[in-house]
Amino acid sequence: MAFTKSYERRISLIFNKAASLKEALFQGFAPDGTLFLPQDLPQFNVEYFRDLSFLEICSEIGKKLFPEIEEFTFNPPIPFLTFSDNTYGCELFHGPTLSFKDFGAQIFADLLRAIKGDDEELTILVATSGDTGSAIGHAFTDTPGVRVFILYPKGRITSSQKKQLTTIGKNITAIEIDGSFEECQDLVKKACLDPDLPNVTTGNSINVARLLAHTFTYFYAYSRLPDPSKPAYFSVPCGNFGHLVAGMLAKKMGLPVARFIGATNINAVVPEYLQTGVFEPRSARPTIAVSMDVGNPSNFPRLLELYHHDLAQLRADLVGFSFQDNEIARAIKEVYKTKGYLLDPHSAIGYLGLKRFMENEKNNFPGIFFATAHPGKFRESLETIIQESIPLPQALQIIKSEQVLFSPSDYKEFMRILIK
Repeated sequence: MAFTKSYERRISLIFNKAASLKEALFQGFAPDGTLFLPQDLPQFNVEYFRDLSFLEICSEIGKKLFPEIEEFTFNPPIPFLTFSDNTYGCELFHGPTLSFKDFGAQIFADLLRAIKGDDEELTILVATSGDTGSAIGHAFTDTPGVRVFILYPKGRITSSQKKQLTTIGKNITAIEIDGSFEECQDLVKKACLDPDLPNVTTGNSINVARLLAHTFTYFYAYSRLPDPSKPAYFSVPCGNFGHLVAGMLAKKMGLPVARFIGATNINAVVPEYLQTGVFEPRSARPTIAVSMDVGNPSNFPRLLELYHHDLAQLRADLVGFSFQDNEIARAIKEVYKTKGYLLDPHSAIGYLGLKRFMENEKNNFPGIFFATAHPGKFRESLETIIQESIPLPQALQIIKSEQVLFSPSDYKEFMRILIK
């Protein structure tokens, strides 16, 4: 693939400072620890997208967002399913690691390869609650001058997710952290801001490239609706809230969104904030939706900044719901029994959020929920729920031996491992 190498376009920090696109990607965080948000977003006419393929939509949006990429090649199947007359599901889990995170990871990797000089070296750190790490790891495998460290919390991801993280090898290293996802995330932030560790960035949705890449999925999903004349509701399973922020950026670029539904498991700090106006981050509690076990979403500051820290404005665009494990399991069984369709726990939360919202909504607007992970990644819990065996797809039939480093959540010890 050929690339251009122009990075003159500007990106702003959430506190109105400025950095180039390359600086935003290579730093992840700004030097003062704040996050990047795009400035002067382009506008698109969604009617034009109606007859376009996913790759064509990527090309139309990408030449404005990422002119550095001459050609987009990531083109997985994206089934668009009808659940009722006005309710739809959009499957985003048909990439190489069977998670929606592949969209952001693959496009982020293409963009970084386009703007990275041949003699430049970069370390990418990823804190993962299950899916992000393997998506970034696979996207950057064998990339010259790039090494990736994946930090995952001990005992808090599924066996399939762990296999995906720990068997990549080559320039990808998995580190099991004796702590929570929040502690993994804290280690990544400290390392990115550490002056003794040059050329370190993050592959989490903290990195603005990941957010912008996910806007493509919203434009595509909307373009598949049978009636393009109405705005749509989007229900998004949320952990770190990166995919939801991407949707809000898409709305600012012209996507007709009537309302976003931010659906979480019991780690419901954002739905609670929408109700009370008080944000109280806390350690995540384990659930069957392990990839959403996040008690301090890193994208929360972006939510506030996009709506000028005005809670009333945010509530006008976003409603939040949270669900217990028993509610998630009940929805999985119900949909499987009535429709023959197997939801993974995270997709089930998106489905539940849309269902609860639509029950009391009087406007006749269509609703779309995102299915974000293949059920095979959560085989153990799903087999218990539906009392049937679930065949594993080829991508999860991993027989290679695992390669793992181990670290406490202590930063000095973690830094020693990185330097070594």
